[in-house]
Amino acid sequence: MTTRDTIPSTGSSSRLRTDGPFGLPRTYWAIWTAVLVNRLATFVQPFLVLFLVHEKGLSLAQAGLVAAFLGVGAIVSSLVGGWLGDRLERRSAIVLSQSLAALALLGLAAAPTTPLVVAGALAVGLCSDLARPAQNALVADVVAPEQRVRAYSLVFWALNLGFSVATLTAGVLSRFGYGWLFVVDAAATLLSALLVVVLVPRMPRARRPYGPATRGVVASMVRDPRAVTLVLAATAYATVYQQAYSTLPLVMGRDGLSAAAYGAIVAVNGVVIVLLQPFAAGRIERWRPELVYATALVVVGAGFGLTVVAGSVATHLVAVIVWSVGEVGAAAVIGAMFAALAPPHQRSGYLASFSLTFSVGMAVGPALGTWVLSRLGEPVLWLGSLALLVAAALAVSRLHAPSADVPPPPACAERG
Repeated sequence: MTTRDTIPSTGSSSRLRTDGPFGLPRTYWAIWTAVLVNRLATFVQPFLVLFLVHEKGLSLAQAGLVAAFLGVGAIVSSLVGGWLGDRLERRSAIVLSQSLAALALLGLAAAPTTPLVVAGALAVGLCSDLARPAQNALVADVVAPEQRVRAYSLVFWALNLGFSVATLTAGVLSRFGYGWLFVVDAAATLLSALLVVVLVPRMPRARRPYGPATRGVVASMVRDPRAVTLVLAATAYATVYQQAYSTLPLVMGRDGLSAAAYGAIVAVNGVVIVLLQPFAAGRIERWRPELVYATALVVVGAGFGLTVVAGSVATHLVAVIVWSVGEVGAAAVIGAMFAALAPPHQRSGYLASFSLTFSVGMAVGPALGTWVLSRLGEPVLWLGSLALLVAAALAVSRLHAPSADVPPPPACAERG
């Protein structure tokens, strides 16, 4: 069964041309290119602390606190970005968001005092994910419902490919000063916005229901058990996934592996995604997205669960490869599932909630994982991760939704 056999989709994207690679429209590839260009210069997150210590003279404690401000801003950014993407025409929301992000990056790079550095970091966090909900919603707007799994899978591939290149490029640019990383990041962000202006046509805003029964995004999602299930499952996934960057290096250290060994093993995750995602894009869409996501959750859980018996480079490598394969499947379908559940006028908001699950996972995962590791031990941590994702998979596998698109009745709608 395909996507349209299960989770409902809305909109008129099925009438668009499909004359680009992978059978996707050229407008989609313009969006994809803009995402890749922006990601190719994503330098802030991996190099922020080094920049704050070496360029701004902050202590490690101060740098950690400023980085926390950026994380708080990122959580708010997803929510505001979802609201913005539903209130403005999608292209305008993207261009405005990326312009603000570029200004925030330049402001942080030029901040002369510690208070201004803190304010700049908060501004960067607030603008970091503003454009993403509108970008993801625009993908759903321009491709046919049955193409969304393929489309989101390839966007995820672009994000990982770009980030992999960015980490290598940043190492070279940093020799000229960490401040240049922010300047180049800002330039790439503006170039991404320019590509959207030039290559993506302006599209009409979705119709919004009119009348006293109109609900906000949160109210709509809370009343839909399918949306609640997806949010909880995605949050569980993000919480477990964060163990790769919090408790896993600690466990590998206990096993006598060096930091270099940890870095090399985890880097395989990116290699697996870059190699497999394009091939998975056209094949996973043949199956019910709920079953694909449920299976992927189990595979990710199994990968982390295998860590309980891992103790060498080879066994840890096998575990990482297993959960990386699961990540390929999960990333391919989850965006399409959120987009399919969303009414057209709330699509950015629904996809913002999907982004928010990763922010919550980044906040909860390390704290919860290290607590379990220190208090309850490794077996509970890794087998508990497996059990959590199996439970999430069972809930997702039971999802079912009508297949027909259901636009709002003409008599009860007006142009937003």
